[in-house]
Amino acid sequence: MRPLLSGFLPVLALLFAASHCNSSVGSCTLIGCLSEVTASRAVPVALSELDGASVIICFNDDCATGTLELSGADDELALCEFEDSFRRSCAAERLGDSEVRLEMAFTLGDADAPHDGDQYSFGVHPADDPDVALVEISGAVLYEKLRPNGEGCEPTCRVKSL
Repeated sequence: MRPLLSGFLPVLALLFAASHCNSSVGSCTLIGCLSEVTASRAVPVALSELDGASVIICFNDDCATGTLELSGADDELALCEFEDSFRRSCAAERLGDSEVRLEMAFTLGDADAPHDGDQYSFGVHPADDPDVALVEISGAVLYEKLRPNGEGCEPTCRVKSL
């Protein structure tokens, strides 16, 4: 009996220690998140008309212009190209013959320090007539806090949809 008990006690001690390890800090998972502001709109236009369209996404005074380009042979999707592709993104998905859903996002980096009242704008202009706005969305935001691992656990992200 002694060898069985001597092998069992270290395992029992380890289980006891592990079960009490998180009791002072709570049990946090390791789910990550991104701080970002998004905008989504259905637009009554054929996806092919958006090929080459300009997309302007601004965070306060930081603006950049990207270009929508059809992606793939099925012409169901158009994606944006931005110089700082991590921070800004967009896509247009064909919903019907003459309707698309535009999805645009600005991802905040660690240095951005988001504050309630930050100004965002999202705009889409056709390549053949840049003075026409197919979509213009702008406004000041009040961020919602997202804590995917629970209250008191990191990370805390700030999100908003316009």
